[in-house]
Amino acid sequence: MKKPLVFYTQQKVELEKEAVLLKTKSIRLSMLRFAVFLGSSFLTYLTFGRYPVVFVVAFLGVLLFAFLVVKQSSLQIKRSVVGEKIHINTTEIRVLNGDFLHLETGGSFVDPAHFYSNDIDLFGKGS
Repeated sequence: MKKPLVFYTQQKVELEKEAVLLKTKSIRLSMLRFAVFLGSSFLTYLTFGRYPVVFVVAFLGVLLFAFLVVKQSSLQIKRSVVGEKIHINTTEIRVLNGDFLHLETGGSFVDPAHFYSNDIDLFGKGS
């Protein structure tokens, strides 16, 4: 069994590599989406006088653009999930190294009506 610090460090490195790949894919997909928009706009302009053809070209351009928007949205969700996983692994590494001060204090759980809620600094910094 791996030590927790080694495990979280390896996970963080792998997730950071995945985040770089997802960012590269996102940039490429954005450029492709822009090219599809320009290309379909130009083809629609070129076929403007021919009525059955212009509708087919415009429809296919919009359809392809919409498909790429959906792919971009899916990719953004994956990027945010990977980013949250990196944040979780970073937090775990800091906790394993004894750094607890970045964590929430639990002040929202303090109940002034309860006798032991404020006792012995249960919810303060360093608790």
